[in-house]
Amino acid sequence: MPESTTVRLRLSPVGLMTSSRNLRSISFFGAACRQLWTKWQREMHRHETNYASVESPDERCRHYLETLAER
Repeated sequence: MPESTTVRLRLSPVGLMTSSRNLRSISFFGAACRQLWTKWQREMHRHETNYASVESPDERCRHYLETLAER
Protein backbone atom coordinates (compact mmCIF):
# COMPACT_ATOMS: atom_id res chain seq x y z
CA MET A 1 0.00 0.00 0.00
CA PRO A 2 2.68 2.63 0.82
CA GLU A 3 4.43 1.89 -2.49
CA SER A 4 1.35 2.75 -4.56
CA THR A 5 1.00 6.03 -2.63
CA THR A 6 4.61 6.90 -3.44
CA VAL A 7 4.07 6.16 -7.12
CA ARG A 8 0.90 8.25 -7.17
CA LEU A 9 2.76 11.18 -5.62
CA ARG A 10 5.56 10.93 -8.15
CA LEU A 11 3.14 10.93 -11.07
CA SER A 12 0.85 13.67 -9.78
CA PRO A 13 0.30 16.61 -12.17
CA VAL A 14 1.78 19.03 -9.64
CA GLY A 15 4.94 16.94 -9.42
CA LEU A 16 5.19 16.77 -13.20
CA MET A 17 4.67 20.52 -13.52
CA THR A 18 7.34 21.18 -10.92
CA SER A 19 9.75 18.83 -12.69
CA SER A 20 9.17 20.43 -16.08
CA ARG A 21 9.56 23.91 -14.58
CA ASN A 22 12.86 22.86 -13.00
CA LEU A 23 14.04 21.32 -16.26
CA ARG A 24 13.08 24.48 -18.13
CA SER A 25 15.03 26.67 -15.72
CA ILE A 26 18.00 24.29 -15.83
CA SER A 27 18.02 24.31 -19.65
CA PHE A 28 17.67 28.12 -19.62
CA PHE A 29 20.60 28.33 -17.21
CA GLY A 30 22.62 25.97 -19.42
CA ALA A 31 21.89 28.06 -22.51
CA ALA A 32 22.92 31.24 -20.70
CA CYS A 33 26.18 29.60 -19.59
CA ARG A 34 26.86 28.43 -23.14
CA GLN A 35 26.24 31.93 -24.50
CA LEU A 36 28.55 33.49 -21.93
CA TRP A 37 31.25 30.89 -22.63
CA THR A 38 31.00 31.48 -26.41
CA LYS A 39 31.11 35.24 -25.94
CA TRP A 40 34.05 34.94 -23.54
CA GLN A 41 35.98 32.75 -26.02
CA ARG A 42 35.25 35.19 -28.86
CA GLU A 43 36.41 38.13 -26.74
CA MET A 44 39.53 36.27 -25.63
CA HIS A 45 40.39 35.44 -29.24
CA ARG A 46 39.81 39.05 -30.29
CA HIS A 47 41.97 40.39 -27.45
CA GLU A 48 44.78 37.86 -27.93
CA THR A 49 46.41 40.00 -30.61
CA ASN A 50 45.99 43.18 -28.55
CA TYR A 51 47.49 41.63 -25.42
CA ALA A 52 50.17 39.49 -27.04
CA SER A 53 52.73 40.98 -24.64
CA VAL A 54 51.00 39.30 -21.69
CA GLU A 55 52.71 35.91 -21.38
CA SER A 56 50.57 33.43 -19.48
CA PRO A 57 46.91 32.59 -20.21
CA ASP A 58 46.16 33.22 -16.51
CA GLU A 59 47.43 36.78 -16.75
CA ARG A 60 45.56 37.27 -19.99
CA CYS A 61 42.37 36.02 -18.35
CA ARG A 62 42.90 38.27 -15.33
CA HIS A 63 43.52 41.24 -17.60
CA TYR A 64 40.35 40.47 -19.55
CA LEU A 65 38.30 40.21 -16.36
CA GLU A 66 39.71 43.53 -15.15
CA THR A 67 38.74 45.10 -18.47
CA LEU A 68 35.21 43.71 -18.07
CA ALA A 69 35.01 45.05 -14.51
CA GLU A 70 35.94 48.55 -15.70
CA ARG A 71 33.04 48.60 -18.16
